[in-house]
Amino acid sequence: AAAAAAAAAEVPVLAAHAEPSFFSTLQGPIQDVIAPGHWVGQLAGINSKTDRWEFADSSPEEVSGALVSVLEGLTPDRRAKLLMPELRIARADASAVHVLTWTKAEWLDSLDVRLEPRGSGCVARASFYATG
Repeated sequence: AAAAAAAAAEVPVLAAHAEPSFFSTLQGPIQDVIAPGHWVGQLAGINSKTDRWEFADSSPEEVSGALVSVLEGLTPDRRAKLLMPELRIARADASAVHVLTWTKAEWLDSLDVRLEPRGSGCVARASFYATG
């Protein structure tokens, strides 16, 4: 059993690509706005995670730009490891970054980052949640 586990650990994760189907492309924006999974998840404490990040010397514009740069720079292999092989940045400005992510099975999840100026830096409140 140990040998099988070691062999499995050596197999590289193959890059995933899950271009949303036509139906997912149409349904995604509607599901993103309604996001029933987000509200149920918040109440039940499942399928969502919220965190707070403090950036002492970075403006909201800089943090927004850095997030976009990192997300756009993810390789297909890294996206597969993060279980979000397809993503689209729906909004990115000094107040927020909103990203739609589709899993390999075409489940739509969202990443919301709200940015608030604080002194010479900013605070980011990040929330990642299932929409359905």
